[in-house]
Amino acid sequence: MLNSGDNPPKMTILVVDDEKDICDIIRNFLLASKYVAKIITADSALQGHQKMQNQEFDLVIADYMMQGKDGIHFIQDLKKTMKYQSTKYLLISGALRQEHILMAIRAKISDILVKPFGRKELLNKIYQMFKLSPEKSLMEGNLGDKVEEDWNYDSSWDVDLDID
Repeated sequence: MLNSGDNPPKMTILVVDDEKDICDIIRNFLLASKYVAKIITADSALQGHQKMQNQEFDLVIADYMMQGKDGIHFIQDLKKTMKYQSTKYLLISGALRQEHILMAIRAKISDILVKPFGRKELLNKIYQMFKLSPEKSLMEGNLGDKVEEDWNYDSSWDVDLDID
């Protein structure tokens, strides 16, 4: 879990998305952060549940649209278990409609990021969730992150619901 004894704190993150390329992009975005100790990926909600049983995570990033169980129901199921209630959850999606946002609100999922997003947007969202200081070098875009450019992020689609 988030190790606050170190300077800076390090977190373990689970990324659940049935598209391997998306998992790889998110992994690349996160790897440069001094706050990230470990990133594990899962290609389904079922595999995500298995990984959650075997390891503790500070943050779970889950895609809404996956084969089998969608990200909202995956997160909702995890939140029902006492063991996972202190875990933070970020729902990501490229196809959220109003009814999906309402489902997320009812499931008490307050952090949502709409694809495509860039490294800055993802890290800013995580910094907000954990109340961390942004890493200036990562926010200035001087890593030459070609993948971020390819996604052509539109920040007007950020969804930040303050439900808690």
